[in-house]
Amino acid sequence: MSKVLGYTNNGGEDWFVSSNYGNIEIQGISDPEGGHTLDAPTSIPSPFARMDLVRKAFENIVSDPSLSFSQQGNKILVSKEDERLVSQCFDLAEILFFYNNYKDSIEIIEWEKSTQLNKLKSSAEPGHKMLGEALELYLQQDEATFNFNRMKNIYIIKYNHQVIGGTSPLTLFFPTANDISGFGLKSNKGKTFFKDVVPLYERDDDFQKYIYLLFDIDEKKGSDGPEINLLASNMKELVAYLDKNLKFLKVINKNALYDDLNRLNKSDLNNNYIDLNSNNASHTVEVLGVPLKTIDPEVVINSIKKSDFVIFSSKTTNEKKPLVLAQGANNSLMYVNSIWDSNTRVPYFNPETNLDLRKLPGHDIIYPYLTVSDFLEPGIIRLVYPINNEKYFNGNLVLKNPESTKGYLLPLKPLFFEYFDVEELVNGGMGKPVISIQETSIASAVRVLLKIPINNGRAYITFERTYHNDKNVDLATNKGIINEHQFGVTLFPFIKYEDSTTPFYKIQLIDRDVTGDFIDAEYNLKFYSNTSKTALNVDNECLRSKKQKGEVTKITSKSFSVNSTFDYIQVDNKFSKGIIIPKWYPFSNAGDSFTFAVDFGTTNSHIEFSKNNSAPRPFEITEAEIQAVPLFSNKTDHNFSGSAAIDIRTAIIKEFIPDTIGKNTPYSFPHRTAISQSKTHAPSNGGIVLNEFNIPFIFEKTIDNNNNFFTNLKWNSKEPNNESRVTAFIEQILFMIRNKVIISGGNLETTKIIWTYPTSMSPARKSHFKSTWDKLFKKYINTHDEPVDVSESVAPYYYFLGNSMLEGLGNGVSVLMDIGGGTSDVVVYESNIPKLLSSYKFAGNTIFGDGYKDFGDIQNNQLVNRYKEDYTDLLNEHNKNLSSIANDIYSRQKSSDYNALLFSLSGNYEIKQKELFDYNKKLSSDQDLKIIFLYFYSAKIYHMAQLMKVNQVELPMNIIFSGNGSKIISIITSDKNLISDLTKNIFSKVYGITSYPSSGLKINLEKEFPKEVTCKGALMYQKLGKQNINVADLKRTLTCVEDIGIFKLTNGQIDDTVQDKVVAQVKDFNKLFIELNNSLNFEDYFDISQASFAKFKEIADLHLKAFLKAGIAFNNRMDGVSTEADVPISETLFFYPIVETIQQLINEIAVLRS
Repeated sequence: MSKVLGYTNNGGEDWFVSSNYGNIEIQGISDPEGGHTLDAPTSIPSPFARMDLVRKAFENIVSDPSLSFSQQGNKILVSKEDERLVSQCFDLAEILFFYNNYKDSIEIIEWEKSTQLNKLKSSAEPGHKMLGEALELYLQQDEATFNFNRMKNIYIIKYNHQVIGGTSPLTLFFPTANDISGFGLKSNKGKTFFKDVVPLYERDDDFQKYIYLLFDIDEKKGSDGPEINLLASNMKELVAYLDKNLKFLKVINKNALYDDLNRLNKSDLNNNYIDLNSNNASHTVEVLGVPLKTIDPEVVINSIKKSDFVIFSSKTTNEKKPLVLAQGANNSLMYVNSIWDSNTRVPYFNPETNLDLRKLPGHDIIYPYLTVSDFLEPGIIRLVYPINNEKYFNGNLVLKNPESTKGYLLPLKPLFFEYFDVEELVNGGMGKPVISIQETSIASAVRVLLKIPINNGRAYITFERTYHNDKNVDLATNKGIINEHQFGVTLFPFIKYEDSTTPFYKIQLIDRDVTGDFIDAEYNLKFYSNTSKTALNVDNECLRSKKQKGEVTKITSKSFSVNSTFDYIQVDNKFSKGIIIPKWYPFSNAGDSFTFAVDFGTTNSHIEFSKNNSAPRPFEITEAEIQAVPLFSNKTDHNFSGSAAIDIRTAIIKEFIPDTIGKNTPYSFPHRTAISQSKTHAPSNGGIVLNEFNIPFIFEKTIDNNNNFFTNLKWNSKEPNNESRVTAFIEQILFMIRNKVIISGGNLETTKIIWTYPTSMSPARKSHFKSTWDKLFKKYINTHDEPVDVSESVAPYYYFLGNSMLEGLGNGVSVLMDIGGGTSDVVVYESNIPKLLSSYKFAGNTIFGDGYKDFGDIQNNQLVNRYKEDYTDLLNEHNKNLSSIANDIYSRQKSSDYNALLFSLSGNYEIKQKELFDYNKKLSSDQDLKIIFLYFYSAKIYHMAQLMKVNQVELPMNIIFSGNGSKIISIITSDKNLISDLTKNIFSKVYGITSYPSSGLKINLEKEFPKEVTCKGALMYQKLGKQNINVADLKRTLTCVEDIGIFKLTNGQIDDTVQDKVVAQVKDFNKLFIELNNSLNFEDYFDISQASFAKFKEIADLHLKAFLKAGIAFNNRMDGVSTEADVPISETLFFYPIVETIQQLINEIAVLRS
């Protein structure tokens, strides 16, 4: 039997009448792919077939309530292709609705029907003309079916220059038949356009409202016709879809959106959206005369600004505060226009550094956002010591082992602090950022969690990164690395300045990375404040020492000067970066008034202070006042976690300052007057304190192979760059004083400084010192006041007077003799009023130095040689460290420095059996050398007596001794009465009387702290409101030619006659000294050997004139004073021959062994 091929079910023989296929016939055609194919049909004979396919897809899809693929048994109701075409149609609509998000990649090309057809038909190209005629035919033929009669334009849509679809008079849009699923365009909800099938009800709420508004706008048909909606009346299939979509919203409980769509106001279309323009900016895209809209970019941005993911920061003033996004975040917060999808892929690292150019994850919307790598560094710096968490923020470190001796820098980037102040991170609290650093048990990894507040502080996004013990960073997978570095940072002072006070900071960095690649580390520090996005200016950066492979120097030492208040530091060494946050001392001005007295001595310097007029006490830095605070904890073990990186600690003391200074600490005042500078990177001229220079508190206590020490700063004016070292010494003193005042709650505006100077200092040199003190006082203390200078000759007197230690309470004649290392000052008082004073360079170093040698000559100094072997053995046995220091100081050739070390040992913090090392005691027991000290003392008393006699001053009731040099008296004898008898004998012989007056003579001596007396007296002098005396008016100089009427001697007058007179005076003294043995037998009273006395008599008068000439030449070289003929001499010539006589006596007598 024959088979009729068709779907009308009509039958008949031969030719018979049939009918066109309708919907019923078409639906009866079976799909061999079961509706699952996504390939488009290829046999529809029309250039506009694609439009009809989309229309048909809309017609089919409404048969399913969920508007998706559907079948009943084997019968396909809605195919996959239907589903896809409808979805892609809405994709095009949504892309153009959010046009601003994709505008850089989207083109909208206008094809105006009548104009373009006429161009084609009138073309000289036959093919174009034929195309135009054919196209016109189709448009006319299908005008009723496709609404071409109402269509003016078609708009072709391109993405990255490829056609992806166009506008349709049947279904608003139609997609290209080409495969465009791989473009990767994302919707607001994170779906991929043209790949993911998304029904309308799953799309953006604003987009759905827009579509419904388009189909709800009425327009007049002609001037008298009724208002109709051109889209709704011509796109029945799409309208049916919208009806089904609305109903399904109710089914899936999107009630809020359902209600909104039912309450739409027709005016919202023009009020809420703007016209969508084609590439021809003046032409609005329209379909059937209805203009299409796009969401106003500002509306999108304003919507994002209300996102729950907006960073909660009081610092950012940017109108577009960034969102904070993290991969895998699981929350129910509003993202862009919808709830966050936890499947949204957020990159751990975004290479676009300009946040304003970033596109939000899951969207093509350009809006700033922050991700993990914006705030967390790729590497974390592990330290070989725990951070001092009392002074620095340790990032809420959680150790795997509580006994761990490691610490970590904060792996934060400076960008973090553009949104949060350090106080917010350190102090925490609701709506504040929180960081934690956690050691894990897995392969020694470290996990860092950084919680960033969002949603007005009601929620957090947690950035997390795990750092591993290997060398491979992989930011794409959020893998960081751990780099262990050996370095230290110390801040000085540890103060957060208030705005009204000029800040001065010194920061020391010690790089002890000496292994592997890290030996090439180049450390740099950047300083930031809460109020600055860029690093602050570093006023000076200095390299103090440089580590070298295989050399003794094992560290690189850098220092930085920063004259701005900063809140955190970024460490960068080329391998890693990290943040240091100090927990500053607050600046507290409690209004306390401080006065400080500074004695800048030749050998030792001292500082005393008084708070609110309290009793003076030595300068100290207590545990509560630490000024230089290192990063490492004071609980850090000696060996720094077995790394042997002890230089991180010792370099602070060597090149910076110790944490504490004072009684019962290794470092205290009085302290050696010395300055330290680098051996390899010393400035040839100038230099900055605590950068190139520092006061070496380790001097005589610790060996230092990286630095040179300079002493005799006070007088060594000819030494290259000595003035810069002097300035540095004074500046560090004032810097430390300033810090103490601030930390102790004092008021810099009421702080006073007193500095002392020797009377023998030339006016020019004293003026230079005054200029230095004045300039530095204004820099560090205040600008409205000046420091007060007080003569060293005057200050000590008021200590003894104030403590009621003077016979007759100072009524009568009293003499003060201050014996320092380089100079001695004498002041004569009558009833507590200074009458005359004198100063000269005949002091402690006369005995313990090298005489008139320009350079040290320690090998030939017999006083040193007499005791060196004994002390070498003692130190080798009891303290190897001090033994090395002694050898180091000996190698520098200065006998005064070596002797000063020997004197310091009995007070050294490290020495336990102090009596074994008591140099004073050893010298006092030395029968041979003791005559040197007796001769020295007698010369000073003789000079004093002569000076008082020629100035017609009565005999003294009190003689007061101060200064470290006065310890020489205790070498002679511990019996003050014996010293008094000796002194009265000398005065009686000079004054030509047979016996001293019955009022007697009291010797006043501070045995325990003779050096401190000058500063204590200066403070009492200031407290009593004494006016500084005019030194020039009171100063007297013994010329030794008073007998011929010369009471003031100039350089030009020092001829042979004067020199012979000076020599004669010295000989008269030598004779007097020898005669003293008759009344006070030296052996019986002072335990002086006869052999040494005999040696003295043998050589005391030899070469005196030659020694005098040598003294004149030496002092002119060293003092820097004018040698002009008419300039008065600054000190007596009497002692010049005696200085070298003492050196000769030492060398002759020291070889004796009585």
